Amino acid sequence: MVVKSETVSITVKEIPLVYSLSISVAPRIGDIGDKFRFKGTLRYDGKKIRDATINLVLEGVGVVGSVITDKHGKYSVDWIADRAGLLYFHAEALEVGAMSPRVSISLQAFEERGLFQIVASTLVGGLLIMMSGWLE
Repeated sequence: MVVKSETVSITVKEIPLVYSLSISVAPRIGDIGDKFRFKGTLRYDGKKIRDATINLVLEGVGVVGSVITDKHGKYSVDWIADRAGLLYFHAEALEVGAMSPRVSISLQAFEERGLFQIVASTLVGGLLIMMSGWLE
């Protein structure tokens, strides 16, 4: 009698479950003093995570806002622009080691020396004429 034995080798690899943290911002362009809203969602293995602390980080400066995710894993942080330039931000959930991709906003600087913007318009022969300028 011939008995054949077959050996089957199964390799089981543990696939780490990963946290993911998204981020978006609106608007993307503005002025000093404008409000920008950063929002996103924290997930673990596709499931939304509630009650996690999310920090909004302005790169080169540090944390500029913190919030707790809601029952849908969502967060929203408002930031008032206090500097000009092309600024990069990301969100992080330190307690779970998650970091979002980075997003950028572009801010223009206007010097505050008592400048006032004047906008005037008038109708001349059915034509709307608009003028604007700055007074010091």
